[in-house]
Amino acid sequence: LEADLSIRCDGIYNTYKLIAIIFFVVYGFGIPTGGFLMLFRRRKQLHQGYYFNLYGFLISGYRKNRYYWEMITSLRKLILIFITVFLDRYPRLKIYMGTWTVTIFLLANIKFRPWRYLLLWRIENFSLISLCVTLNMALVFEDKELSTSWGKGVATGLILGINALVLVVFIVAWWREGRKWQRNQGSMVKQVKQGIHNIKKGDKPNFHKYTQKPSDAYFYYNNDTQQQQKFLDIIRVLPLPCLSTLY
Repeated sequence: LEADLSIRCDGIYNTYKLIAIIFFVVYGFGIPTGGFLMLFRRRKQLHQGYYFNLYGFLISGYRKNRYYWEMITSLRKLILIFITVFLDRYPRLKIYMGTWTVTIFLLANIKFRPWRYLLLWRIENFSLISLCVTLNMALVFEDKELSTSWGKGVATGLILGINALVLVVFIVAWWREGRKWQRNQGSMVKQVKQGIHNIKKGDKPNFHKYTQKPSDAYFYYNNDTQQQQKFLDIIRVLPLPCLSTLY
């Protein structure tokens, strides 16, 4: 133990160490790997009713051919946690490794475009860029020449500024999508009320006026559901800006 070097880390400590390693492997690698294999086996059925209700929390928001991307995100989090824990005694190396890791996943997100909506893809890119900037600014605190009161003040200001900007972008996007969802719901409610009013007046409901084919009714319902899902998916995109403070 670094707190007291006289303590012998054997006996019961070896048992605890073994248990920690087992849980780290099972939980850290087992869940993403098992999740990927589970989704891969049912990849052709994932967007059907039963399986979408079962696995929707893992695949919603992603394109059909990127159904596994949630496992990629879990892997990114696992690597960052691994770097934070096991490289704690080497702060400069920890910052470098964290920056490289985030950059690699940022390039992968740009290349493969896993998100179904352009807005979600842009927010994900912006949040990962902010994390890269935050990690680079953290190097100021490890440099003897730059870690002056002025240098630390500038770095702190940039870190707070970029993370505040990400939060503002997220809130604005969330609010705009929420407004669109509410407008869609209001439009549907008005149509239903108008139809009921016409029936009470004795008019025959002209279904063909609103639906040219039977699938149109499902399209209107499904479109509102997609807008709601898009609104909820935005919450999943924003990684916690405070994660960067671990470095």
